[in-house]
Amino acid sequence: MDKMELIYYEEVDESVTFGAFNFEVHAVEVLEVEFSDDTSSMSDNEENEEKVVIATFAVRIENTSDRDDTFLVNPFALTTNTGEKVNNPNHPSNIMGGDFFGKVWQEGKISFHMTTPVDELEQITLTVDPGYNERQGEIGKEHKLEFDLN
Repeated sequence: MDKMELIYYEEVDESVTFGAFNFEVHAVEVLEVEFSDDTSSMSDNEENEEKVVIATFAVRIENTSDRDDTFLVNPFALTTNTGEKVNNPNHPSNIMGGDFFGKVWQEGKISFHMTTPVDELEQITLTVDPGYNERQGEIGKEHKLEFDLN
């Protein structure tokens, strides 16, 4: 990584409840990362792009129940005003979520790599899938959280 520029940052207070799960977004940041030829292949930049835009969400996931339930971030998706859709957050986001054994919480970041040029990026939408338990299956319905980047 040769150059990183903060394009957007905002502290937010967005929350969604799925049964006993609370999913909260506390901050949104968008970075533009520029790679040189020799560092592009060493990063998580799968397409070896010269520039990548990264949207990162600071989140908290909490199980408010004594029951053991599961909340995964892997099925989350990010869409942009240009129509780009990015599935599955990038590592280390994949360590977020999983099994929640009783009343526990987890804080961390969820990131998505995009190819939309920053000068075209006006809005991003995070699609949040519900938690899951063996008794009920999905706990709730998906929610879309929209963030204007102006």
